[in-house]
Amino acid sequence: REVQSNILVVKINPVCQFTALRLVVESAKALRALVLELYGNGKSSYKGALAEIITAAVKKGLIVVAATQCAKGLVNVDAHSIGREMISLGAISAKDMTTEAVVTKLGVLIGCGYGDEKVRDLMSRSLCGEMTPDTSQSLSKL
Repeated sequence: REVQSNILVVKINPVCQFTALRLVVESAKALRALVLELYGNGKSSYKGALAEIITAAVKKGLIVVAATQCAKGLVNVDAHSIGREMISLGAISAKDMTTEAVVTKLGVLIGCGYGDEKVRDLMSRSLCGEMTPDTSQSLSKL
């Protein structure tokens, strides 16, 4: 199997306009996953627009991952209502994985032919040290 490369990474900022992202999600045929780089511990300039995009992406079958732009720290979806809503809409928390680790992990898991539920499950586990063990389950529990 080949590593999947149809993964889009989008850096969210406090004044982000979501028109272009909405168009990409709606029109991209080969896109398999969307990684949203949020600022801080998982905040965004939400205002409903991002919720609509996450909902549309998940409905279209995309795997949506919420990552942080910070060099240290993690996406703490429980820290604020926006994070909890993103998860309830179907996004996955990257926890403390770097964006590079998220993209690589998604590419390998999707490329291995795993279904969306299996990919979602494995994204929350440390498989080879890509996330801090206390924020995940270990490989031995697979």
